[in-house]
Parts: sequence; structure tokens; C-alpha cells
Amino acid sequence: GELAPMLLCDFIWVASLIYITVSELREIVHTIRNDEAPWYSALLNDYIAFWNVVDWISILVALAVVAFFAQLMGATLRLHSAFGSIVDAGPRAREIGRDAYAAVVIHFYSSLEEVTYWERVFRMSLCIYPMMVMLRLFKSFAAQPRLAMVTETMKEAYQDMLHFSLVFIGVTVCLCLNAVVLFGQDHQEFATFARALHSCFRMMFGDWDWKPMEKVWRLTAMLWFWLFMTLLVIILLNMLLAIIMDNYMNVKKRSAGAITLGGQLQSMWRRYKQNQKRERVRLNDILAWFLEDAEGSDKRMMGSRRIVRPDFLMENIAGMPIDQAHRTLRNALNEHLKATEPEFELEDVVEPLERIEANTRAGRNGLYYAY
Repeated sequence: GELAPMLLCDFIWVASLIYITVSELREIVHTIRNDEAPWYSALLNDYIAFWNVVDWISILVALAVVAFFAQLMGATLRLHSAFGSIVDAGPRAREIGRDAYAAVVIHFYSSLEEVTYWERVFRMSLCIYPMMVMLRLFKSFAAQPRLAMVTETMKEAYQDMLHFSLVFIGVTVCLCLNAVVLFGQDHQEFATFARALHSCFRMMFGDWDWKPMEKVWRLTAMLWFWLFMTLLVIILLNMLLAIIMDNYMNVKKRSAGAITLGGQLQSMWRRYKQNQKRERVRLNDILAWFLEDAEGSDKRMMGSRRIVRPDFLMENIAGMPIDQAHRTLRNALNEHLKATEPEFELEDVVEPLERIEANTRAGRNGLYYAY
């Protein structure tokens, strides 16, 4: 009875893992079948992407968790058997002899070491798996514009952050090496480069111990500490924050008119009620019709130059009302324009304003000479 909730959660997790694996395999098969290129080119061009790689890494980590759990259970059963053997052999130690009893004891401790090893490996895999789940959550957040602001900001800023990281890593490594040379012999927190790197990372967030550093050589420690705080904390960390905030503001400006989470939930509830009343057609059914019309090829469907009007949708998709046909095409057009039209920038008005100014000056000069 006490294990029932845990077993239920395990069943749901395994069922979800199987569902995700089957979905990814079906997507791979669909990509290969509907591409005229060789299978490896189809996968490389149309399937392999960052989020699909995240999906497969999460699947592999989950399978590793299952495998390590099975190893742990097997080692635990062997430990139970070894413990039973040592309990049974205890009263008969003199009968079976010293060597035989020692072999039983050694087997027990070997089984115990095996259990502790697999327990540690299993625990580490459980530590990694939530990180993969977190990345999959970011993938799910992409379906809602307001929730996708974090991932979109990272996507916008990654080029600037990449170049910034080269400078940041170079400065950090040099300062850590200085710390090892200056304080490593007397201060264990800077005894090796790895320890110095960790100590410097803590110092960036305000966690340091000045007394041991001061005892080495106050003037040198003071100069190094000032240099570290000025370069890393005051300049570089604030530059990193500025890069992120600049791109965040750009993403926020683009998503200012996007639907909120509450509005999306209301829209989903409206669609659900309309589906129950047969007042609308599911968007998946509309996509399925166009995909079937393109003989299952995504590229052929997306590359079609056919003009789609509301009457066309109503004729070919059974049960579609006229208001949904108009609404669907209007929303699709808005999304297309949003994705293809360049954003308006202040620089775009410079040339028109210069032309207006030139025409105004010409008109003013003409009136001046006329009168």
C-alpha cells in the first residue's frame, strides 16, 4: 500500500518516456520518407536541431537512469544474499573453517562496495536528469511568446556573449594564475588552479576571506584584489548584464503585443467548447489536409504558391465555418508578415526626414528669392 503512489509515479514516468521516444522516432521516419535526398542529408538538414538534440539527450539520460537503477537493484539483491550467507555462517564459523568464513565475509563487503558504487552512480544520473527536464521546459515555453522571452533573449545575445566570453575567460584565467602564484603557497583556497578558479568565482559574488590574503603580503594582495574587483566585477560583469538587458529589451519590444498566458488559456477553452459543439475544425485537421494534398511532403506544402481563400478552405475541409476560415487566414497572414517584414528602426526614418528637410529648404529658398 505504501509503495502504490511511488509505483504509479514510476509508471507514468516510464509511459511518458516511451511516448517521447516513439514520437521522436516517428518524426525521424517521417523526415526520411518525405525527403528526396539521402537519409543522412534529410536528417542533417530537416531534423537535427538544438531542441531535437536536447530531446534525444534527455531520452538517453533517462535510459541511463533506468539502467543504473536496474544495476542498483541487482547489486542490492546480491548484498541481501551475501548478508544472509554471513548470518548463516556465523554460528558455524568453527565448523566451516577460518578460510571459508573469511571468504563469506569478503564476499559480503565486496557486495556492499558494489551497492555503494551503483548507488553513487544512480544518484549522479538522477542529478543530471532534472537539468535535461529543465531544457525541455524551455522548449515547451517556446509555444507561448511571453514565456519564451528567456530563450529568445539567449538566442539573440549568443553572438555578443560568445565574443564577450573570450575576453572574460582570458582575464579570469590570468587573474587566477596570479592568485596561485601570490597566495597558493600560504592559502589552501588558492593552492591549485582549480581551487583558485572556484575561489575567484565566489569572490565575484561577494564571498571572500581577506585575512589570509592580507597575511601573505598586504600591498600585493591589495593591488591584486583591486584589479580583480575593477576588471571582473565592476566592468566585465556589468558589461555582461548590459548585453543581456539590451537583447532582452529588443525581445520584449517584439513580444509587446503577443498574447498573454491567460489569453492563450481562454483561447484554448474557447476552441475546446467550439470543438464540442462542432462549431469549428481543429487546426491539426487543417494541417493534415494540406499535408495530405502535398503527398506528405513538408517542403512541397510550404513551397506551394497556391492562393488560399476562405471559400477554398470551406470547400476542401469538411465542417469549417466561414468565420473560422476568415479568422484562420487572417491570423496566418499576420504571423507571416511578422516573420518576414523587417522591424521598424529609428534609422529607417533618417533618409525620409533628410529628403523632407531638403525639399523644405528648397521651397524656403525659392520663396525667399521670389519675394
